[in-house]
Amino acid sequence: MRLRLAPENTNYDFFKYQKVTFGGSMVLMVVALFLWAVMGLNFGIDFKGGTSIRTDSSQVIDVADYRAVLTKNMLGLFDTHFLIIVVLCLINLPIVIWMLFTYFKEIPKDIIEAGKMDGVSTWGEIKDILIPLAWGGIASTALLTFIFCWN
Repeated sequence: MRLRLAPENTNYDFFKYQKVTFGGSMVLMVVALFLWAVMGLNFGIDFKGGTSIRTDSSQVIDVADYRAVLTKNMLGLFDTHFLIIVVLCLINLPIVIWMLFTYFKEIPKDIIEAGKMDGVSTWGEIKDILIPLAWGGIASTALLTFIFCWN
């Protein structure tokens, strides 16, 4: 028996737009070569380090005063590991909610109703039914979040 990736009666015309795609690629290559010839390459990209704050003022203000105000307003969280952890958690929160919602949504309601009929409390439903059934989703969400935070 031979492996088939598509049913026998299908007919995909992959070469129908071949000339259009090759033409578009050629146009983009010519534009890129033209821009390279006109503008050249810039290997010396300069990046400023740190944070830059610009304000317009009628008086001279010392940079140390700005730092003192910013540090006081940040409640001492400026340049700490805790602030980085909080920011990364907030960045990944929508993905975590979406993934966990999907995993918990796939758990059949009949299992939860059976637990209620057996007299399990709400905390018991979460601890004894929902978390063990969604453990794979929780682990994969935690792993993906860790990878996103690490990178």
